[in-house]
Amino acid sequence: MDFRKLIDSSSEAARRSLSHQVKEDWDQFLIQGSMAIELLGKATLVRIHPSLIVDKDFDSLLVVSGGLKYSKRKDPWSIKTVGAVELLTRCAQVIPDLKSVEGKLRVLADLRNSVVHIGAPPPKEMGEILDAFLRGAVIHLEWLVSDQKAYFGEYYDYVQKRLDARLADVNKLVAGKIASAKSVFDEKYGSLESHVWHGIEAVVSKSLNPIRYEQIVATCPACGCDGLLSGTCQLEWDQFDEDDPGDMSLRLNAKDFNCPFCNLHLDGVDELKAAGLRATMTLEPEDLYDFMIDD
Repeated sequence: MDFRKLIDSSSEAARRSLSHQVKEDWDQFLIQGSMAIELLGKATLVRIHPSLIVDKDFDSLLVVSGGLKYSKRKDPWSIKTVGAVELLTRCAQVIPDLKSVEGKLRVLADLRNSVVHIGAPPPKEMGEILDAFLRGAVIHLEWLVSDQKAYFGEYYDYVQKRLDARLADVNKLVAGKIASAKSVFDEKYGSLESHVWHGIEAVVSKSLNPIRYEQIVATCPACGCDGLLSGTCQLEWDQFDEDDPGDMSLRLNAKDFNCPFCNLHLDGVDELKAAGLRATMTLEPEDLYDFMIDD
């Protein structure tokens, strides 16, 4: 199974979806767009190993793992693959940046099903779903090291302008949040004498008590004090062979930030990046072994 062929098929579906979107033919956009994202997701997993797109079906696993002669399914096209929701979950674990659009991509998949089965009309949030579709496709393509211009074809310039406009909106939103947080900080602490303020800062910072493997202390981009980055941890191994066991590391994939001093709240990878915070970082756990063991 060649992941490059899946990318090509996804490209065709993506361009069909955009041809319908520009005419506001939303039903067909949903059907083709969902298909494009699903094929890109499968390309991502197949690039690691074809078995990762298989549902709980032993015969399908035999087909993709080279055991076709043992399988009751004699045709490669007959394998049972995971559904769209599970596919999104798996891909978001492989590519953490997808978490920023995972929710809307789930909506895209659900709407595709409702259009196909019951002809339900699209909701008012189609602009947000379109942005998630484009952003999700780009995130996959970047991970796959695939040419975005070739993928989107004649719609490449349109996609870039749409994504640039979305990024500008995020930057504007985050700039407003930071400005508001600075105002809150000045109102709460601006009139305090230095020694009083430093005492409060020390007490509040000490009380943060980040949850191990779920939170880390980070500098607030609004007030410069300590806040908490929260997310999920993922255990990783570098490439290894029989002679080189490789190195093990723990990565935090942040999803939000909260500051107890100025009340700044940033939600999602895009807002974190717009504020200058890292959304992914390698941790130095005290004991990797206890992280791997399920109590």
